[in-house]
Amino acid sequence: MAQDKILPQNLAQALRASDLESERIASIIRAIILVTLLAAVFTAHTQEADHRPLELAVLVYGLGTIAGLVAAWRKYHPVVLPYLLVGFDIITLTIAIVMIGAEFGIAPIDAFTLPISGLLVVVFLHASLRYNPWLVVFAAGILAAVVLIASLVSNVDESSFHTDAAEHLMHFRVFPIIIFLLTMGILAVTTARTRRLIANVYVSTSRAATLSRYFSRDVAEELMNRPSGTTEFGDRIRAAVLFADLQGFTAMAEAMDPGELAKFVSDFRERISRPVLANGGVVDKYIGDAVMAVFGTPRQAPDDAKRAILCALSMVDEIEAWSQERIKLGKPPIRIAIGGHFGDVFAGVIGDGTHLEYTVIGDTVNVASRLARLPRALETPLVLSTPLVEAAGYHDVRLVALPPQPLPGHPKPMPVHKLSG
Repeated sequence: MAQDKILPQNLAQALRASDLESERIASIIRAIILVTLLAAVFTAHTQEADHRPLELAVLVYGLGTIAGLVAAWRKYHPVVLPYLLVGFDIITLTIAIVMIGAEFGIAPIDAFTLPISGLLVVVFLHASLRYNPWLVVFAAGILAAVVLIASLVSNVDESSFHTDAAEHLMHFRVFPIIIFLLTMGILAVTTARTRRLIANVYVSTSRAATLSRYFSRDVAEELMNRPSGTTEFGDRIRAAVLFADLQGFTAMAEAMDPGELAKFVSDFRERISRPVLANGGVVDKYIGDAVMAVFGTPRQAPDDAKRAILCALSMVDEIEAWSQERIKLGKPPIRIAIGGHFGDVFAGVIGDGTHLEYTVIGDTVNVASRLARLPRALETPLVLSTPLVEAAGYHDVRLVALPPQPLPGHPKPMPVHKLSG
């Protein structure tokens, strides 16, 4: 369908799968219509009438029904197939209804006052199962064309109607067609709204699922409430930023084959992100073997700095436990280097015209990144800036204050705390 070209690929695939299921349901409905039509033909039989044209029309409908069943169960579903089947249903069913009316001496336009014409509504309903409003509009056009043609070629002499029933039917000859058209109009609008609702729900659910993979539930919900689309936005806030990477990773990576390296990095990211999410932080980005985590975005809390410190301590414990597991397996140990800082940042959505990213930037981020380079020289896995420790109001005897330390590429030394022991 042309309209699927503007939809996300996964959504178009989901709608196509729904179409396949709908085609199966429609094929079963078509079989029920055939049985009903056969019963109507049997009821309409009279000794005087020539039943062969009617029987031929029902036979053709039966063959189409079988073809629809085979296509549905073989999952043969080209784009044009629903239009062909619905058009076939409308044409053959309308012809059959007109022929049944002819056996009663009723003009084509009046044949739609017969109860059997209600089968057309069933066709419209199963056409709407595809969530394609254009298919319903197409069915309406086919019906109008067939009724018009049948009326023009009819040779029934309406002046021969003498019964009260026939005269009564003539008073209502326009109403069934109007009802059918109204029904199709309502179904077209309903189908379009349903399709739009499905698309909106799918996009919202997919966005929420994607956010939940990287953010805590509260942060994901906050992001869901933000404007979506291509509009950038941001705020200047105070937040805590952590950088963590593996010491000696380059040398380790050179000794691993590609498959082992991919699994190692995946395991590291899984383990290092757990403390972030557990403490309500955001995994801002992964950079090779490094991770950047933020506390205070997109929603701030009074304990952002404290939760950042607790996260950093948990990271140390997590990686230490993993290192011990590797030693037991005869693999080399691993060491983590973590740096953290607290201060002003710009937090928001930025893009390059094709891709949007929620991130934080600013001097606080730069300082945190440079603090992550100090653990090796200070013989510790964790170095936190004193502003972060003071903002947290959290005291841990393992955190030892140090005099201001020079930071590579930064003009001012920074007072820090390191993790001892």
